[in-house]
This record gives sequence, C-alpha cells and structure tokens, in this order.
Amino acid sequence: MGGESVSGGAEIVFEITGPTSAEATFSLNQYALDVIAGTGGTVSGAGTYGHGTEVTLLATADEGYSFAGWTVGEESVSGGAEIVVEITGPTSAEAAFVINQFTLIASAGEGGSIQGAGVFELNAVATLLATPKDGYAFDFWILDGTKISGNEELTVVMTDTRDATAYFKLQEQVANEDEPNEENQFTEPLEIAGVAIDGYLENAEVIFDVDGDGISELSQKVYTKEDGTFNFLLTEFELEEYDLNQNGKLDPTEGRIIISGGIDRATGSVFEGRLISDANATVVSPLSTLVTQLIEKGLDKSDALVKVGQAFDLDDSVDLTQFDPYAEAMEGSSSAVAVLVANHRMANIINQSEALIKKATPDFQSGQIGLDMMDAIAYQIMESSSEERIDLDKAVTDTFEQALAKLPNQDEFVQNATLLITAADKKHLEVQDSAMDAEQTMFALLEQQRKVDEQIIKAVKNSVGNETFLTSDLEKVLGDLDLSSGGANPLALLSKPLGENWHSSAWFGNFLDIGNQWIFHYPLGWLYIYKAENGYWIWDAQLEDWWWTVEKVQGRKVFPWIYSDESKGWVYLLVDENGVKAYDQKSSKWRRRK
Repeated sequence: MGGESVSGGAEIVFEITGPTSAEATFSLNQYALDVIAGTGGTVSGAGTYGHGTEVTLLATADEGYSFAGWTVGEESVSGGAEIVVEITGPTSAEAAFVINQFTLIASAGEGGSIQGAGVFELNAVATLLATPKDGYAFDFWILDGTKISGNEELTVVMTDTRDATAYFKLQEQVANEDEPNEENQFTEPLEIAGVAIDGYLENAEVIFDVDGDGISELSQKVYTKEDGTFNFLLTEFELEEYDLNQNGKLDPTEGRIIISGGIDRATGSVFEGRLISDANATVVSPLSTLVTQLIEKGLDKSDALVKVGQAFDLDDSVDLTQFDPYAEAMEGSSSAVAVLVANHRMANIINQSEALIKKATPDFQSGQIGLDMMDAIAYQIMESSSEERIDLDKAVTDTFEQALAKLPNQDEFVQNATLLITAADKKHLEVQDSAMDAEQTMFALLEQQRKVDEQIIKAVKNSVGNETFLTSDLEKVLGDLDLSSGGANPLALLSKPLGENWHSSAWFGNFLDIGNQWIFHYPLGWLYIYKAENGYWIWDAQLEDWWWTVEKVQGRKVFPWIYSDESKGWVYLLVDENGVKAYDQKSSKWRRRK
C-alpha cells in the first residue's frame, strides 16, 4: 500500500490520511499429484502442479502383465494406459495391472477324454488328466507339436497359449506290445507334415486317404495353418495296417494326402479345387497332383517325377513332392524358376476350370474338374516321349467336352473357355522367357495370379445372368486382359488380400498398401518397404530410422526382431494394448515406441 507491503489476510483495515492506492496480488495454488503403481507395472506423472494444469499420466505394464485401469481419487477412469487429468486440488491416481493369462487347449483322440483345460495366469502350473474309455489305454501326449511319453497326467507350465492332445490305444494292442512281434517294424508314431500350395493355402482341409474313397482315415479334422503348413500323426498300429506290403514303411501307393478348400493367400479367394500327393510328400501342389496321378496309372514314383520334369523342362534333381518353390525362390534357388512357372500354369488351369464349369453347370462337384484337367495332362505326359510337349488346348477342350457331354449346345462355350485359359497360360510362359531370377519370377507370377483372379475368375463368378460373357463378349474380355507387371509391393504379393488394399502377412501382420512401396502398418504406422536380396530394409517414418528384418533365416524366426541402422544393434518389438514397446538389446532396456 503506497509502495509498502502490508501483512495480514485477504481482509485488512487501514486509515485514509491522504490520496492512497492499494493493490492485491494473488498466486496460483499448487497441489500435489501422487501417482501409484499397482503390482505389475510402473507409472509416470507424479509431482506438484498449479491449479488447472492438465497432466499426462502413463502406465507401463511389466513383462507378463497388462494394464487394467486407472482410479483417480475414488473414481475409475475410462481410457487406456495414457490419460490426462486436470489438477484442481490434491490428487491421487493409481494404475492397476493384471497378470497375463493364457489358454490351455486340450483335446482327446479316439478312446478317451481329457480334463484340465482352461485359462491360466503366466507361469501357472496346469495339470491335464487323460482318462481312457473301457477297452482303451493311454498311449502318449502331443504338446505343442512334440510327442511326450509318460502317463495319463501331464504338467504344463503356462508361458504362452499351449495345445495338448492325448492319444489312446486299444487294450488288445497293449497286450500285443508285450509279446514279441517280428513283423511289426513300426515302433513309434509317424508325423506327416507338409505344406499346401496353389498359392499357400490357409484353412484348407487335409485328409489322409488309404483306400481311395476320398474319405479321411484320420479320427480328427486337420486343417492347414495360416502359412499353408499342416501336420498329423499316424500311430504305430495305423502304420501297420496301412503298410500293405509289410516292408516297414509307407510306400507312395499306400496312402494319399488330399487338400481341398481353404483360402489361397496369393489371391485372398476361396480355393475350390483339390490337390493330392503321396504319403511321403511334404509338398501338396498342382505338380505333386500330376506326379500322384501318374503313380496311380502304374508308374513308380521316380519314373513319375522324371516324366513330369521332362514335360516342363525342370531340373532333374528336383523332387516335386518335396520342393516348395516359394521357399526355394526366397533362398535364391535357380531350380525354382521353372517349377514356379509350371506350378502357376497348372494352378491357373485348376482355378479357371473350377470357375468356368460352374458357369456352364452350377451343380458340378467342386474340385472335380480341376482333377480331371490334371488327369488329362498326366495321361499326355505318360504317353509322350521326352521331347514331346503338353498339348494344353487338347487337354482343356477334351476335359470340358467330357464334363459337359450331357448338356446341349456347349461347343461355343468349350471353345471360348479354352481360349480364356490358354490366354493366361501364355502370359505365364512369357515370365519364364524373361530371364528373371527366382525371386523376381515369383513376384511376377504372384502378380499375374492376382490379376487372373480379378480379371477372369471373379469376372466369371460375377457374370451370373450374363449369357454373353463367354460368347459375344469374349473378344472384349480377352482384349481387356492385362497381366503385365505393375511394380506391386513384394510384401503385399506375399500376403493375403483382405480387400480395400489391406493385406494380412502371416509373419508381419496387417497393413494397407497405398502403392509406391509405402504401407500403413497396424500398429507400426507408415513404413517404406525396400526388398533387399536377403530380406527387407524398412524406412520407419515414426522413428526416422532404417531397419532390417525378414520372416526367417535358415528356418529360424527373425521378426519381431529388427536390426536398427541408427543404433547398429538389434531391437525387439512387442505389441500390447497400449501400442508397441521396443527392447534394445544393447542397453537391455524397454521403451515405449514414439
């Protein structure tokens, strides 16, 4: 007052003795913000703040835990691990975390039941109990694909989702095991594992057929995984039964693996054909189908492989029932080029035929016309000399004519359908003549396969009611056919299309392909993809850093490990409900991705 500070409260009394001025000053109230972390995580944001300040609180779960929720004062607060609170007085906030839980999946083979499946916390010890039915005895467990001998009780440590199956056997088989049996040469179950290829087939049904009736001998349904792989077990006694010549092994004629349905990851479309291989195969594809059909016509497997190899000018060292052309192309195998082209040619015939036959007669059995086409080609291969080539026009025309023999006025349809199939086939052959390496060939063929699916197969399926589509409109259809390369993103070509330019990679996750090698990845954000010789270099717009990764190296999984160009070290990416955390191997520290 009058230049002097006056002590006292907000209300003071003073005497007026002349002109006087008074000024009141105020200061912003300061309040403490206490932030508490429950068991299983850490928090940030505690401190002292002025009234009205908005403060960001962040909860970070420890490894093995998940964020559960915030409580501010006495009230629960909705939202994620990161929230904003306004400070209007002394405030306390607490973050709660829960220990992660995992599912223990348990199933029983024929002859028993199983108890103990459920949901368990991280590192919990679960116990499964297998109970045989009358007349059966416990045999063994399969835990996460690995056989485990032992008794009916299995202890499982829950470090992740686990999958266990109990197998049982007849009591009379148990009694026989105690007796010497020189004829029984099978001493343990046999795992049959492989991969289904049109493109890689996801969720396709796998059957093991011994007697040729097309019905599976397996007691459980088997389907291919996301990457096209499958596996199933045959017990010692099933092997003994199927080994018809009692030579102690399954011969190529003693069972067939049949693949049907599923989603072709190369196109994202339903696969309506059927593929077959012999019991010893690890690859089931259109080419393995030709080999198996030749075996069924009386050739031994080695001669069948030679015949098919000669028909397509393949490397004579390649076993088409063991050779995955996509995996081999990624490894740079020069032998993969011709196999890729041949496989795509036959896949084109199967897929187009299945769509076209439904155009002519909607009730035709799915999968049959494709097998009939392969059988016609197999017959040509069997009867031809090593110098003769496949007459594709004849095989396609004869098969359609036989399939449609009971329908009137199909000559024009058969002629035009053959033109459509062979037009795409010629484009596939052009790829083989272009002198590209194996990986470039693979990407070119995958792009062609997608375009055949879009421009021919889906157009045929969508032409219901349009009777001119394969007659007077054919010239336009063929004229509009464009299978040339458009420089598609290689990562997108190896992923399943989901629609609207979204794709699903079996190892890299879901992303939107916008062209020009840019993708929007969920949840990594904007990434620029450069396909290098040994993997992918990726520009990360969020981190402003190049990093390298790949699905596998020499069969060992790499991603989600990435190699950072900036730090010159390895980083592990972990996705949780709050986004992405990164573990820096050099510093041994976790950090939240920007």
